[in-house]
Amino acid sequence: MMRTRPQPGGWRLGAHLAGGLTLCHYKAFEVCAGLAAVKTRIAATMPDYVKYGIHVMAAQHDGGEVVIGDSHEYDADIGPFDKPEIDELVLNYLRNMLRLPDWQIAARWHGIYAKHPTKSFVTAEPQPGCVIAVAPGGTGMTMSFGLAADWWEANA
Repeated sequence: MMRTRPQPGGWRLGAHLAGGLTLCHYKAFEVCAGLAAVKTRIAATMPDYVKYGIHVMAAQHDGGEVVIGDSHEYDADIGPFDKPEIDELVLNYLRNMLRLPDWQIAARWHGIYAKHPTKSFVTAEPQPGCVIAVAPGGTGMTMSFGLAADWWEANA
């Protein structure tokens, strides 16, 4: 993940921006009839993007900085150091989607998530009335309110 400096002159991105590679990343898109063909084309023409699990997104917050991401490495590929070549792949792809006034990167970071081998969320009740729900793999903020509503409806 990366973040630019505040964009000059009050420049605004507008809505969150996601590139076509995102179709290959999120399971919600698996219902798309043409997805297999898209994945095959991307694997043949952009193997490094597949290797590093790259799908390109950009979002801007009130301070004017643009948050840019992201990539995903799994299992034995995970290491403590960021790979500059991944950042360059992300930025090169984004440059074809977006014209930022200032591309200077102010910060870089990565997250490491626990991931369940088959489930997108896991619940447990270690004792009556105490429920633990977790969405390992980085989807907790995305799924939390839906999971809470589903659990409440099933258990209230």
